[in-house]
Amino acid sequence: MPKIYDRLKYQLLRLNDLDRERIFVVGLSRTGTTSTHKALEMLGYKSFHMPPMFRVSTHGKLEMDWQWWLNKYDAFSDIPVTRFFVELDQKFPQAKFIQTVRDKDAWLESCRKHFSVPASGSWQVLRQEMYGTDRFDKNAFLEAYDYHHSRIQNYFEGRSDFITFNVGEGDGWEKLCSFLGKDIPSSDFPRANVKNYPLPKQ
Repeated sequence: MPKIYDRLKYQLLRLNDLDRERIFVVGLSRTGTTSTHKALEMLGYKSFHMPPMFRVSTHGKLEMDWQWWLNKYDAFSDIPVTRFFVELDQKFPQAKFIQTVRDKDAWLESCRKHFSVPASGSWQVLRQEMYGTDRFDKNAFLEAYDYHHSRIQNYFEGRSDFITFNVGEGDGWEKLCSFLGKDIPSSDFPRANVKNYPLPKQ
């Protein structure tokens, strides 16, 4: 009975799959993905940070695994999204994409503190694939940053459903709300997991 119930819920959620606006934040960890996730929540989106939208195949490779319950959310952020941005773009033609970026020196310092302990299970496989290592290594992380930045920029070049968003350089409500067609909130733009950032533009 539970499996039948889940399938029915999945079919109902699928009815609006392609027409619903979804927001995908395609940035590496520590580039402002959490701040952007919180901002999207403040704008009324049901947002999921670090969604488990993947699995490891029998061959040890990552595959996108879009579970029915993910259809309850409007926005998704961080490296699972970045890993599968091409598949997500193909699956959701009405989606909008936000690439979060950050000054590389500040990003490396944040990563040095954050990635001191290796991940485990499928998250370890994801981290290994995205960064070339499961714990901080300056050269590997720099190479990963440049690779993913260039790949995303080249893929979305010239498209109106994509912006680059830099919380550290002051991007905030004005740029985000203009892109999403939302009114600017009266509250300050959220700033999570960041230090020594300038106040974002309102």
